[in-house]
Amino acid sequence: MAVINNKDFKIIGICAADILEENVSDVLRAISETVSERGYKVFLFNPFRNLFDNTPYEIGEASIYKLVNPDIVDLLIILSESIKNADVVDGIIHRAKENNLPTIVVEEKNDECNSIIFNYTDAFEKLVRHIVEYHNCKRVNFIAGIEGNSFSKEREDIYKKVLAENGIAFEQERLGYGGFWEKPTREVMKAFMESSLPFPEAIICCNDAMAITACRVLRENGYRVPEDVLVTGFDGIELERYSVPRLTTATMDTEGIGIETANLVERVLNGQSNRELIEIQYVPRFSQSCGCKPVKNELIGDKVSKLYYKISMSNDQESYMFLYHSQSVTCKTDQEMSDVMRYFGDNWFWCCINSDFFNTDFVNNPTKRDEDNPFTEQMILFSQGKETKATDCRAFSRKNLLPNLDEILQEHNYLFFCPLHFIDEVIGYLAISFENFNFTFAYTKRFLDNTNQILESYKNRRQLVVANAALAEMHKRDPMTGIYNRRGFYRQLRTSVDLYKERVAFVFSIDMDNLKDINDTFGHNEGDRAIKALSESISTCSSESDICSRFGGDEFIIVSFGSTSEQLAESYISRINEHLKSFNEHNEAPYNVVISCGYLEVNDLNEDNVDEYIKLADERMYEQKRKHKSGKVR
Repeated sequence: MAVINNKDFKIIGICAADILEENVSDVLRAISETVSERGYKVFLFNPFRNLFDNTPYEIGEASIYKLVNPDIVDLLIILSESIKNADVVDGIIHRAKENNLPTIVVEEKNDECNSIIFNYTDAFEKLVRHIVEYHNCKRVNFIAGIEGNSFSKEREDIYKKVLAENGIAFEQERLGYGGFWEKPTREVMKAFMESSLPFPEAIICCNDAMAITACRVLRENGYRVPEDVLVTGFDGIELERYSVPRLTTATMDTEGIGIETANLVERVLNGQSNRELIEIQYVPRFSQSCGCKPVKNELIGDKVSKLYYKISMSNDQESYMFLYHSQSVTCKTDQEMSDVMRYFGDNWFWCCINSDFFNTDFVNNPTKRDEDNPFTEQMILFSQGKETKATDCRAFSRKNLLPNLDEILQEHNYLFFCPLHFIDEVIGYLAISFENFNFTFAYTKRFLDNTNQILESYKNRRQLVVANAALAEMHKRDPMTGIYNRRGFYRQLRTSVDLYKERVAFVFSIDMDNLKDINDTFGHNEGDRAIKALSESISTCSSESDICSRFGGDEFIIVSFGSTSEQLAESYISRINEHLKSFNEHNEAPYNVVISCGYLEVNDLNEDNVDEYIKLADERMYEQKRKHKSGKVR
């Protein structure tokens, strides 16, 4: 429940899938618009494909259902047949039950919930009886769907029953399985054409897609519909609106499902309903393909124009998405990417990504997730549409679904949530506001698909930059001590000379006394330990502007930038010796780490003369080494 201006708004969540499929869209439209008219807000949680195959990609798609928050959603409606995965549906129901979230299952009877089912049987039987009894057809062929499919088997049985009741013998050659789509239907029609049986007077099809194909094949072979052969379909798909002739078919009672669902929602929320089962009838529509309505040829041009317009708009949007993708590859910062997304996205959208997707530091503990939840507890509002109100709150709680949700619901009745993911790696989700179901969800899918690719590519580019930087850093660092190696020293010198050109430079050459004796007496592991101790002393006593490097073995070169004073150099060497003295006092090994050091003050240090100054510092270091008498191994 949301509270806006001290007024309670109840929210109906709808879990569906494959919203571009026409039957799904029609059911969603009917339910959403009716409950909205009664004052409810509607949240659609919907991936753009069904989850039948349970592939890794579909696992990523199913993540959106984990976004449902029972603290916000007052009642959940599940379109189970659109999801087409019983395990996913059961998971949604289980989570709702755990959180005492009232649930209605549509399109399937569920013993644990209130259910709404569709009665296809009566309408299909009326279609078959219309052909056999009203049009008095005796030679009736039948194109079923998939052999063994429950919907197809039910309709096949009705066909055989009506034939038998009218004294018509069933002939196996008049039955074929068109698989609910075009290619196998063409094969069935070919078999009908080649059959030795008399040509059919009518062809009854299990769905509209197969009926449209049957009409096309008949026309290709010189037969007219309905003059020569009657044809019927079932479902009332959108493509049927553009077919000639218009099909005799059956469609869902969309007004009925909207009203019945809204009534059930109110009874459930008022505590007046428990595990009801409501049946919604499909309605036959007798039209041109059976001859009950004349074919109006003057309307064909209008249909072609409308279809051409849709194709043209789709092509324009595809080109627009190509520009979106091409501009995204030039983005180097989050802000640039966010701006590009904002420019090409819908007017009202919110792109929310997991706070750990870019390993950002927007929130504390960004990688924390609930068990079995693909979304982080804190989400990042990465981008938002051109007409959405800007917010300074880039980080927000996932439980709120969107930042400033109460303000958003003051202006919007429908919010559509769809998953952002790359295969099964969940990136986040996209939320979109739309005013009615004339909204073009196909365009949203293209934007979503491109955004998935763009965000994954952008993340990989960012990681590649970091990896390359780390690799470059490895090449200029001494692996044992972590300070610069010879290559790193010269690279850093170029930057530092320009940066500190107004300062005097001191070049130090430091070498450990007795390293050979330590290696020979105590082993190379102890020698390495002594080198690390010296490196740590040098690093600890140096400033951020100093260039500390190990040229090899126990030879260290340091360049320090400061004021013109030899005392500063002496103080630096003294600090290193004091640090080593402390190490030696706490070192359990029977040796001391002692150094010799030479240095010189330079006013004109650059890349060209640095080797000469290092050589002079080395000479002074070796002069001191010869004078040392206290560096022997004890």
